[in-house]
Amino acid sequence: MRNSVKVISLLFFLTCLFFWKIVVNPGHMLYPVQDVMEQFSVWKFLIHQTFQKYGQLPLWNPSYYSGHPFVSNVLSSMFYPINIMYLFFNPDIVFNYVFLLDIFLVGIFTFFFTKQIGLDNKSSFFSSLTFMFGAYFVDHIFAGHLANIDAIIWTPLTFLFTELLIKKRKVIFVLLLSVVLSLQVLAGHIQHAFYSNIALGIYFLVRNLQIFLKERKIKENIKIFSLFLISVVIFILLSSIQLLPSFEFFFSSTRSGGLTFESASLFSLPPYQLVGFVAPEIFGTPLDQSYWGGRNFFELTAYIGVISTILAFMALLFRKNKYVKAFLIVILFSLFYAFGKFTPFYKFFYNYIPGFSVFRIPSTTLFIYVFSMSVLSGFGFSFLFSKIPEIKKERILKFNKLLIFLLTLLLVIAFFLYTQRERILDLGEELLLRKYQNYSDTNELKSVSMYLEKIPLAYSHILNSILILIIFFFGSILLINLRVKNRLPKKFLVFLAILLLLIDLWIFWQKYLLIVNPVEIYEDPVIEEIDVSDLISVIEEDDERFRVYDSSNWILPQHLTIRRGIELVNGYDLSITDRYENFIHEMLRHKDDIKEENLSKGLMLLNSRYVITTEKIDNPDFRLVYFTNRTIKMMPRAFIATSKYETNQTYIYRNKRFLPRAYLVHDFEIIEEDGKILTELKSDGFNPLEKIILEEDPGKVLDNEGKFQEANITFYSPNKIVVEIGVDDSGFLVLSENWYPGWKAYDNGKETDILRANYILRTVFLEPGDHRVEFIYKPLSLRIGTWVTLGTVLFLIVSIIYIAIRDEN
Repeated sequence: MRNSVKVISLLFFLTCLFFWKIVVNPGHMLYPVQDVMEQFSVWKFLIHQTFQKYGQLPLWNPSYYSGHPFVSNVLSSMFYPINIMYLFFNPDIVFNYVFLLDIFLVGIFTFFFTKQIGLDNKSSFFSSLTFMFGAYFVDHIFAGHLANIDAIIWTPLTFLFTELLIKKRKVIFVLLLSVVLSLQVLAGHIQHAFYSNIALGIYFLVRNLQIFLKERKIKENIKIFSLFLISVVIFILLSSIQLLPSFEFFFSSTRSGGLTFESASLFSLPPYQLVGFVAPEIFGTPLDQSYWGGRNFFELTAYIGVISTILAFMALLFRKNKYVKAFLIVILFSLFYAFGKFTPFYKFFYNYIPGFSVFRIPSTTLFIYVFSMSVLSGFGFSFLFSKIPEIKKERILKFNKLLIFLLTLLLVIAFFLYTQRERILDLGEELLLRKYQNYSDTNELKSVSMYLEKIPLAYSHILNSILILIIFFFGSILLINLRVKNRLPKKFLVFLAILLLLIDLWIFWQKYLLIVNPVEIYEDPVIEEIDVSDLISVIEEDDERFRVYDSSNWILPQHLTIRRGIELVNGYDLSITDRYENFIHEMLRHKDDIKEENLSKGLMLLNSRYVITTEKIDNPDFRLVYFTNRTIKMMPRAFIATSKYETNQTYIYRNKRFLPRAYLVHDFEIIEEDGKILTELKSDGFNPLEKIILEEDPGKVLDNEGKFQEANITFYSPNKIVVEIGVDDSGFLVLSENWYPGWKAYDNGKETDILRANYILRTVFLEPGDHRVEFIYKPLSLRIGTWVTLGTVLFLIVSIIYIAIRDEN
């Protein structure tokens, strides 16, 4: 136990050392962490602000998509216990310490799991270092994949409690496993939790088969299966507070029918990218926009260090115990699935196994490969530094000769690269021009000259990657040779192996762990030559409640707008309701032509007063209020080499046909078919100031010709909107907010029906008189999920107390 405490202390020290930039600069944040800025900072700011202002969690997000279900978004991870820090502290700074805590925790969990499967402290420590400081985590920190990492860190702990359940077959491990599985889901990234559970299931089946072959006791296997299934059931019940709202949203979202094979297989791992598993920057790096490998640098990273890779292969060759065999099968699954469209293996899962067709990025399973290889590296380390039989020494020396051959080959390649520089650059230029001409999506391309300028950089990365590989390859060969021949004390060689690993990973890690003062991003951001305040001040001068439509979807990003209370028609989220997507496509983006005449009517319905665009709008309904021809390139996109995030002309237009957020109309028409509704909304005969389109009979008769009337919004928060209006003639109060199940309306304290108007908006019927209408979001799915989760938590507490008392007696 004392030795374990020492290891944990050392893991914490090394974590702080690797994160030294934020430790010595506590007021700075990790950067560019793209997804943190564009997604997580938005959501955590909303959570922090709503809690500080109203003392509650935001269940609805009014910041974009004309209102969007927030509690249903698993990436918001509102019920993840660690995220309680965002309620009380500055979210921009909390991100740093959540990432630091994640890396520390995954190291601890890996250490205890590998100890449980038979490794000593030093070998388990080596496995932990390999996993926690491998390129996978720092690359995803750089990319801002907060929820991904939050989910992944629990993987070693699920394996630990599964192994304990298999060995000891006690109820306590059933309960603990269910808690950890639930934490993995609540962390916010369902896809990583899903793949982690698949890997866990494979491991469980293999281990159970091993036990059956050894014990030949079918009843014991049935007992193990039963305990595992009970754990899964409890985990689902425990996660209901998140799962039920998320499933409700899923079935109304654009993903409900699954993704096309082409979309789902995006970011498949090209087989040639396996070279990057030992030379991570051989295909360049996004740091200087020289990356030329597979579709996404971050998703295709699986580098764990040269010595760890070699030791993992040594485990496969020389330490074929039951755990090594189990993880070999897990590795094969993760790799073949990661290859995606390049093998029929992925297509089988996509077509025939439920759940797989709703996720993109097959290479996501590489985190399973990285974890499994890290475990195997510990077994290789244990084998190398245990007592080695003479017969195996000969086999190791033969293995070392193979490594020497590979090292010689690397030296030849390096020599060729160095001496044939000009020929290689010419070949690179030829290949680039050919690829550029054949590229299908020209909207994502910059000028060919920009790419040609990157060829020398790409060449440098290839040569440098080979040289770094040679250095650590040579160090590993030398260390193995010294160990087998007992040339130096074992303790010194153990220290040398760990040091070799840390130096290797440190070199890669520090390049991608960048920091910046958050003021430069959120409070005083500069977009190339433009101070974003110039852009925003045009909009902020208007004191009415309205939305903004950014047709580029990036000039005025949501990580800036939410902090200034500017609400958007568009946005960036995990998914979008299919109805809202249909409306946006037909009314705003149809034929991708912003000059379409439907634009003004679509924005009119969505309470959009301003339009930001990179193109001039020739439409009398829009008045130009701002223009600049200076280059804009968003800082959060600084590491993405695509022209779609740059422009040298920016326009802001004011919509003259602006409609208020809440208003009263006195006529309606019933159309039940979705397609016909959108057709009618676009027709010249439809005037939203006079009538609304409903999809069901409201059971009301309007026999008056009252005039259009604006309503007064007296309270507006994420979960509650209060509208007051005096009505002379009965009509429909229209609220320009996205319709979604779970919203309740109370007219002067009495509940009334919310109908869907104009395809996506909310409306309630009002009789003559003064009205105070409260719209409150309290979805049934969340209420049921909360009670199920609380009931399960109570059950777990009582069960654990009972087990503790029973064991003590």
